[in-house]
Amino acid sequence: MSTIVDATFSGGMFVPSVPVELQEGARVKLTVTESTGSKPNPRAGFDFEAWSKRAAALRQQIFNRVGYLPDSALEVAEDRQRDE
Repeated sequence: MSTIVDATFSGGMFVPSVPVELQEGARVKLTVTESTGSKPNPRAGFDFEAWSKRAAALRQQIFNRVGYLPDSALEVAEDRQRDE
């Protein structure tokens, strides 16, 4: 596995800016490149694919429970007008 993670060097240790999924005591290889002063990317290491799958599963759960899930503001407006 290879992941790029921003970190801060503090107290003689590298502190990652995002959680990393490693077992305690796991050995890693670091390549240190000093930052040019830019802010760390808060989305570094974010697993968009896992988030997208979870969002799709939640959407399906809502659809199964409610029976309808509007996809746009127009459909929401049409749905509200129908109930008036």
